Amino acid sequence: MDMTFVYAACRDAARGTGYASAGYELARRLPELVEDYEEAVSGLVFPVVAGSTAIDQTADTSRDLWAWIQRTFPALAALVPVRRRPQFVEGFFEAAEAGDLVL
Repeated sequence: MDMTFVYAACRDAARGTGYASAGYELARRLPELVEDYEEAVSGLVFPVVAGSTAIDQTADTSRDLWAWIQRTFPALAALVPVRRRPQFVEGFFEAAEAGDLVL
């Protein structure tokens, strides 16, 4: 599993590009980063806002996603400062909404 690009995105984020781009890159590259992709993402469920295709980014949904990222990619999660986690998760959601993450 080559996480080089995602780690680089986190380093760039720390320099000011923002952590949303790093979250987006992780989401976009998930199929190549996780051995048993279908099993790994089977617990990820993103509820949508009624009447739209936008993900309902409630605190619970964001917290559940961050917990999954911490379990699945602990070294990467350690690179994201606590106050920047919402940005990282937002980027992950953006990738899902754009169709760059297939669950």
